[in-house]
Amino acid sequence: MISKKKEMMQAFKDLGWKTGRDSVGDSTCLYMLDDRSLHAMPGLKKLPNRIILDASASVLTASFSKAESEIYGEKNSYAPIIVSKYSDFVIEKPEITLDDVRTLSDRMIAWAKAQDIEQGLEKFRNLPTGAKGSLPVCHLAALALAGDKARLQYYQTCFAQGNRLDFVPYITKDMIDRAVQIASSM
Repeated sequence: MISKKKEMMQAFKDLGWKTGRDSVGDSTCLYMLDDRSLHAMPGLKKLPNRIILDASASVLTASFSKAESEIYGEKNSYAPIIVSKYSDFVIEKPEITLDDVRTLSDRMIAWAKAQDIEQGLEKFRNLPTGAKGSLPVCHLAALALAGDKARLQYYQTCFAQGNRLDFVPYITKDMIDRAVQIASSM
């Protein structure tokens, strides 16, 4: 029986996941597949008459994460391309066992393998320039990986003329310049 988060994380590790903590101390797991990585944040919640084993999951690629990091000016960030719904990965039972962790792991791996990376990147490429949050950097990274130098150079020209194209304030000309450099190398 698994009743503690430490036991749950050890179970994921024993199943081939790389385990650790993120920048705010939350438990994370990373599973490497051939052309992508699966990042998960599992949880274990004890309630009076049951235990909930759950996880949020996302799919990423090394090339997209690297492009986003370079554009943003950071080192080694995990940039998800596709994110699961919370309800996708929940097991609720009176007791949680190693088999339950294996089941959850297998479900997440199958989900990750079934995701269409190109479709996820296309959604980012098609975002409006006025997208909020971290989406503008995802937009620039997806355009850069696609080698869409023409659109990125248009963004460069507009920024040079003082037209920010509704990009959020943290997007800078330097970020767009770095996206053009990446696109030029594709």
